[in-house]
Amino acid sequence: MNRSQAKKLANYHKFTIGELYEILEKAYYELPEDFWKKPNKVNRIFDNGAYFNYCINWVGYKKGVNDKDIASEIVVFRVLEVFHKFSKIQLPKNKKLKSKIDVKCSQKPSLNQKNF
Repeated sequence: MNRSQAKKLANYHKFTIGELYEILEKAYYELPEDFWKKPNKVNRIFDNGAYFNYCINWVGYKKGVNDKDIASEIVVFRVLEVFHKFSKIQLPKNKKLKSKIDVKCSQKPSLNQKNF
């Protein structure tokens, strides 16, 4: 999955922290040992093992505490970029998707920094 597809899937479905943890857990058990030592395709300064550990920290899963909390879109995007094939949710084929982003904060632009 390329970056734009990962971004579309992150916008298409609001993943919970529990769902992201399931994706990472499947990847952990199903990927071969040599995969973890290869350079990561998203960020070449890490191997896949280090990137996986960062993803686990970004997700911040705590069993029974935050299973159903909605995950941050950037965290979803980062996890799906590499581990998308372990997700139960996939993009629908041949269907145009509209972004589900709602504006939550709107202001007139101003050069005065005291607006915050």
